[in-house]
Amino acid sequence: MQWILLTGTALLIAVLLPWIRCLFKRIVMAVKLRRCAKANGWTLTPARPLWFLAPNGGTSPDCFLRGRTERGERTYAVKLRASLFRMQNAYFIGSDLQTVRYKRIIPLAGRFGGKYGWELNEIAEGTGGGISMVTESREKKRRPVDYWTATEGGGEVIPALLFCPAPLNIAEARVIPLTHSTVERLPMFTKPADTTLTVRRLFDGDLLHGREYVFATEAFLSELRYPHVAM
Repeated sequence: MQWILLTGTALLIAVLLPWIRCLFKRIVMAVKLRRCAKANGWTLTPARPLWFLAPNGGTSPDCFLRGRTERGERTYAVKLRASLFRMQNAYFIGSDLQTVRYKRIIPLAGRFGGKYGWELNEIAEGTGGGISMVTESREKKRRPVDYWTATEGGGEVIPALLFCPAPLNIAEARVIPLTHSTVERLPMFTKPADTTLTVRRLFDGDLLHGREYVFATEAFLSELRYPHVAM
């Protein structure tokens, strides 16, 4: 009975650990953001109580930071997003009807020493002898965030997608229609693909599908100290 209880407790902790990690990082982020805003002349306005615990869903910003830059009045409309698991890549596919897919590295045995590219393809020269597995989630729909309605009349508006915890990498993918030659020969019982994906890796301050700037916590704090996007 005791072993069953210990096993159950261990499994429960394993399931809850990513959420506990997310909670801790979100609290730390909120404290750092408020301090940085105050020190650099920004006014932090939460959109709702416990704004820093906002889920990935939702179509409105979770907080606003208002202040002045060399260009005049500026408002950062911030939507929070979390990547619960370590060693995880986030792929944002499409533009108008956007979906999100995750790939994740799971170390299974030995020392994790393999090297992976940002697309999670293992690089041959990786060393260490560890055994790992790459998993891929299903695509999930993501509704567009309305950064503008609540910021009308507030000067320049910067839509910011703030990742906390942040994934290993963020990538933007676009669906590209394919054209095929009439003389192209395909295997029996197959048909040509209609579309393909082009993938671009994003860095802090880059635009995701031309609509919102992506940041991790430290990079966003740096942006508040030294505004540079949309300049």
